[in-house]
Amino acid sequence: DLGLGDILQIVSLSRKSGLLLVHSEQGEGRIVFCDGLVRAAYVKGEPEDLRSLLVGAGSVGVDDFDRAAALSSARGVPVVESLSECTSLTRESLDSLRREQVERAVFRIFSWVVGEFSFEVREQIDPRDLEILIPTGINAQYLTMEATRLSDEGGLAEGNRGENLLARQHLRHSFLRRVSIAGAVAALWSASSTFAYSGGFPWDER
Repeated sequence: DLGLGDILQIVSLSRKSGLLLVHSEQGEGRIVFCDGLVRAAYVKGEPEDLRSLLVGAGSVGVDDFDRAAALSSARGVPVVESLSECTSLTRESLDSLRREQVERAVFRIFSWVVGEFSFEVREQIDPRDLEILIPTGINAQYLTMEATRLSDEGGLAEGNRGENLLARQHLRHSFLRRVSIAGAVAALWSASSTFAYSGGFPWDER
């Protein structure tokens, strides 16, 4: 079985584009990769589109966003290009909110103790992901290291220290196996562009 840190590193090293789906008793998540970089991430029940993200954060009102969306539709351009005209939200603030969303979702997925995943190699981005896609991707190794740091500090799955400790132990173990696993799976990917792997996290000892 592979750990989440292993999976992120494999996709990063092989510079693959695609969609990682994670299913756990604690929730469901999806992570979008472009050329090995994380460009979007969601957890079911949390914002999955730009409207819910901005309105939920209190950055934009419902009416203002809908007005920007209507203007974008009339012009045939992405809604992000009209937001600055209809609201006080700057492009820098928008990019920051989207990045925070990605990091928050990935760190929450790291807090899950057991789960299954599947990865689908794809070059085209799902239309549902385009609005919330961050302009520049996030390095997967940074996300793994930051998740480990937060786990050490008790910042993941706060209030569930036992599960947090178990996840932290196996996250560290995954670093020791990363290079050999990445080489093996990258070789499989190079042989088939439709390769997909499904399995559990290494801390699932069933």
